[in-house]
Amino acid sequence: MSNRNLEDYENNYRDKDHYDFEKFQVKYRRRNILELLKRNNHGRILEVGSGVDPLFSYLDDYNSYTVVEPSEEFFSIAKNLAGDDQRILLFHDYIENITVDEKYDFIVISSLLHEIENGETVLNAIKNLSHQGTVVYLNVPNAKSFHRLLALEAGIVGSIYNKSSNQIKFQQAHTYDIVSLEELVVACGFSVIESGSYFIKPFTHSQMRLLLAADIIGDDVLEGLDSMVKYCPDLGSEIFMTCKVN
Repeated sequence: MSNRNLEDYENNYRDKDHYDFEKFQVKYRRRNILELLKRNNHGRILEVGSGVDPLFSYLDDYNSYTVVEPSEEFFSIAKNLAGDDQRILLFHDYIENITVDEKYDFIVISSLLHEIENGETVLNAIKNLSHQGTVVYLNVPNAKSFHRLLALEAGIVGSIYNKSSNQIKFQQAHTYDIVSLEELVVACGFSVIESGSYFIKPFTHSQMRLLLAADIIGDDVLEGLDSMVKYCPDLGSEIFMTCKVN
């Protein structure tokens, strides 16, 4: 993963057009992670790539929490938020470089696999940190999301697998759907426990930001869009998967 320009990524992440709606996307992403985490044993948690908002800020019922974050800025955020909590261990590095004796109960790889060229590197590193009962949680943007399919049917894109301007801007290497994500994890020696999608997003991040800014939609509509996934479970803006080592 070290060939990515992390400084450029950090700067683009703070861009107003992206971040002003990304903070809402993060809300529904985090909700999905926490729902799955709370249904599984999570005494010892590993978060691979904590970004600007590490999950330990929303949890307290764990014995140990390890964060691996290569970005200097995001690592500093995690360090400040962790404070003097002795249960939290922080690594400023890539996951494939980490060597610890601990095996984790629940591992979170959120919003990462689509951004790197070789997801196998991450998943193979994770296997070394897993025991037989470890649950590994993944999420990535959904190639078959409502807004990508709408763009296809409107003639805006020629394929739902084409890279969007945001994907290029954020150096994203892959566009996954449920099938291709499952193919990746199975090829790396995992079996799928559960999968699905969350938060129906009708339009792009920048378009959603404009709708919110003009008060055309509000929080109630966003909550409704998240609930809509029960009617169209495959069309959420992002897909998730839990799996375990075979």
